[in-house]
Amino acid sequence: MNRSWWSAARTTCSPALGEAEAAAGWYTLVQSAAKLQGLVPGAYLYDVFKRLPSWPANRVGELMPLNWRLAVEAGTLEPIEWGDFPR
Repeated sequence: MNRSWWSAARTTCSPALGEAEAAAGWYTLVQSAAKLQGLVPGAYLYDVFKRLPSWPANRVGELMPLNWRLAVEAGTLEPIEWGDFPR
């Protein structure tokens, strides 16, 4: 069977392209939710990714944008500064 280069590349790269599209979709969803809560998406994500390795799995809901903002406002969660990253 003689396949063109494009056909072979598309078949080979399709899973990676699908994963990239899925990641972009998730980022867009999280970014939109953070913006709805008045958060800077990059700062919010930085804070969450810094916390996740040591955060209890049964409390992960507390890191959702609404709950995170409410906890910061109540003083029960101290936001992690994200330094010199672009805002």
